[in-house]
Amino acid sequence: MEKKIIMKTNVNKTSTGIKVVAPPKGAKAGDRILAGFIDFGFLFILVQLTNHFFDLSSLLSTDFMIPTQGLIFSYYYFVLIIVPHSIFSQTLGKMLMKLKVVSQTKHQRLSLSKVIIRDIFMRPLAIVMPLTLKNRNGVAVHDRICGSVVVEAR
Repeated sequence: MEKKIIMKTNVNKTSTGIKVVAPPKGAKAGDRILAGFIDFGFLFILVQLTNHFFDLSSLLSTDFMIPTQGLIFSYYYFVLIIVPHSIFSQTLGKMLMKLKVVSQTKHQRLSLSKVIIRDIFMRPLAIVMPLTLKNRNGVAVHDRICGSVVVEAR
């Protein structure tokens, strides 16, 4: 059973009396950027602390070319970004900024596959094409491609 996420939407009545629900407005760019800084700052601190207190390089052979910090980052990125987006529709930064990531059509949390597409494959697009490239509802380019939107949570 999927949990319906309550969010602010615009409801208008037409001349026929049918209610039309407008797509939700995207969250403010400043709030999204601050949430991203919180998430990646926390991620960076955890990677550095793990690397400092645990010598994981001795566990890897010298033939293995991926740096230890890259493996640690990938693990924490999955645990702290991808899993929370899929389960709670929020990361730590989004929780603190009172934001959620939901699907544009059903207004529900994203499936794990959509979260992986959004957070792994579309993240570079979000960095290359800044949040200023939004449509009239405030939805960023990478969210439009993935069918998601970041909204203010209640």
